[in-house]
Amino acid sequence: MSLALDLSSTIDLTALLVGSVSDPCRIEPHFWKPRDHLTEHSSRDFGSGSHRYREWHEAGYLKLSPGKSINPEVVALFIAEMTQRYNVKAMAYDRWRINDILREFDRIGLQAYEDGENGGDGLRLVPWGQGFKDMGPAIDSLELGVIERQLIHPNNPVLNWNMANAVATMDPAGNRKLDKDKARFRIDGAAALAMLLGLRSRDRNIVKPIDIEALIG
Repeated sequence: MSLALDLSSTIDLTALLVGSVSDPCRIEPHFWKPRDHLTEHSSRDFGSGSHRYREWHEAGYLKLSPGKSINPEVVALFIAEMTQRYNVKAMAYDRWRINDILREFDRIGLQAYEDGENGGDGLRLVPWGQGFKDMGPAIDSLELGVIERQLIHPNNPVLNWNMANAVATMDPAGNRKLDKDKARFRIDGAAALAMLLGLRSRDRNIVKPIDIEALIG
């Protein structure tokens, strides 16, 4: 099982996407929002008088962090719970504000190591740039999954909304990245889903070194 985390600013939406190893088509989205901004941000994002975020929370699609900002401890504890319940191998993450989460990992005793470190124990942390280099292949994997109808999720309306908001920018070589500046509303779930599928594709395509001594006995 693998994870992908896209942190928001402290007052907006944070997304964690969970992917199953046994069933590569099945994904599980999780979202957090500060409790004190539900009414204000519902009006901002969906029109005056809307209670969309509260409705999503009451329906079980959106988790709340107490207060006016997302407490990184809440997210870190949820990730730790996932690692205890399941065989979580790795987590891709956007570097934005990740140090807040890493400090919580240290505080709660969640073992983790940076991708590429030899002999690391615990959760493998894979930094995922949001530029063309990392997001290009990730968006390719996301597009293929959508076109081929290979993705199964519990019809989470927050994820559906994020996907509908996503806008991609292309470089001269044809690589794409999600453009948060051009997107009118939140795309955190779309970014996390792209990272999740990109990580899965990257890990699948890693060529392991050949053990010559084992071959020749």
